[in-house]
Amino acid sequence: MSKKTVLITGASSGLGKAMAQKLEDDGHFVMKFDLRDGHDVRDSGSITRFRDRVSGISGVDIDVLINNAGVNIIDWLENFDEEQWDEVMNVNALSLIHISEHTRPERMGGGGVIG
Repeated sequence: MSKKTVLITGASSGLGKAMAQKLEDDGHFVMKFDLRDGHDVRDSGSITRFRDRVSGISGVDIDVLINNAGVNIIDWLENFDEEQWDEVMNVNALSLIHISEHTRPERMGGGGVIG
């Protein structure tokens, strides 16, 4: 596989961190979009600022987007309060739509989405 520019959400721990490390070890340019780095997948303004900053880098197009960000609340579903349910849905479902929309290939000049 030729060297790609990869954007990974949720890349500071777990599977996202492991994927980022493997891709970097294989020589790919990896951009990490993670709350621990000040990027919030729930906030379309944060996504837009990130996209605009990346778009301003000469020669950088996102070839692959890996939607990996997620939250897991350990409890029975019937015990979730509305705030917990909103958090799960905003991160695990809506963020995929928002970041995919803001970084879709025709906007970024790249290729595919994994999510």
